[in-house]
Amino acid sequence: MSSYSENNDQVCQMNKNLELLQGVNFFSGFPAQALKIIALLSKTNVLEKGDTLFNEGDDPGGCSYIISGSFSLVSQHDSEPTTKRLCKAGDLSGTLTLLSPVPSVFSMIAMEESEILTVDRKTFSKIINEFPEVYNQSVTNIIKDIQRWDAQQLKAAEPRCGVSMI
Repeated sequence: MSSYSENNDQVCQMNKNLELLQGVNFFSGFPAQALKIIALLSKTNVLEKGDTLFNEGDDPGGCSYIISGSFSLVSQHDSEPTTKRLCKAGDLSGTLTLLSPVPSVFSMIAMEESEILTVDRKTFSKIINEFPEVYNQSVTNIIKDIQRWDAQQLKAAEPRCGVSMI
């Protein structure tokens, strides 16, 4: 493959990734140049049905945006593995692990062939070093997500205390 073709493929993939990231709440408010670099350095992967993205207790080391397919979030806390939630295209998992190593409280298993876009912590740390305002925007966006989650919990049939009660 020629250098021109490789560069063109990279630009096309970066543009696809950028379009996806621009639609994700977590990345809103990021400087345009920072988001372009994240799009360029993020990776896409295809997992087959039954493949595990990461296991409970692992540090995923970054976040994963589900482009297509679906995943089961499985917990081992009970006597046998239990599916706690299903994630589908458009869902993002692992934003906290972009900021710090955090062991996962669940395993994430593909329910069908699924494509994901992954941003790893090492890449994100480089972005924060280059664009320090990204850190504050990340924290702000995570807080907004927690507030949305709290509001959903209060509206649920069996409301639970939300995270913001901590």
